[in-house]
Amino acid sequence: MRSLSKDSPIVQEPGELLVEHRGRVRWVTLNRPHRLNAFTWDLRDRLLAALTVAPGDDLDAIVLTGAGRGFCAGVDLDVLRDEADVPPPARRADLERAQQIVQLMSGAPCPVVAAVNGVAAGGGWGLALAADVVVAVESARFVTAFVQLGLVPDLGFGYHLTRRVGPMAAKSIIMRGRRLDAAEALALGAVDVVVPAGELVARVEALLPGIVADGKRPAAR
Repeated sequence: MRSLSKDSPIVQEPGELLVEHRGRVRWVTLNRPHRLNAFTWDLRDRLLAALTVAPGDDLDAIVLTGAGRGFCAGVDLDVLRDEADVPPPARRADLERAQQIVQLMSGAPCPVVAAVNGVAAGGGWGLALAADVVVAVESARFVTAFVQLGLVPDLGFGYHLTRRVGPMAAKSIIMRGRRLDAAEALALGAVDVVVPAGELVARVEALLPGIVADGKRPAAR
């Protein structure tokens, strides 16, 4: 994916990712609504490119959201099943590359906002937690999913959840496989703002000037 300037028109990536510039804000939309925007390795690679801020990019913020009724359901289980016969080193390399997504988000030179439009499950919740600001619709649901599948939390889930809600609350959520609605997530500190479903985009846009002004990192220049 080429670097996009602030004057770029809407760019619709074929298939699984949409990238748009609205002024100095890059909006990135996961676009696999039929699978609740679960990761394929192709989507992973496109997302890595979209979240990369090049030296010449003139960005104040990045907003990450999902198409349809889900934000992200983590890694698509069909991908994992298809890799059943893949040698462990190759599987490990695939998963390590996925971890680079949250590293990019955490280390971005501009604020990253997760606009959670629906279900965020497993690594998808981890993706939201890696953002600097999490804005969720009232109908959003946050699902741990790992313990039910016999998996270890990935995409920085344990680290970022602990930083947000504290070690004991994080332990309870992970070990019990808890599911939280938006109000519960807000009360615990896993979400920063809850808005009505039909107002997500408008409310995020309204919040962005304050987020940029108060951001802990300077915008890229």
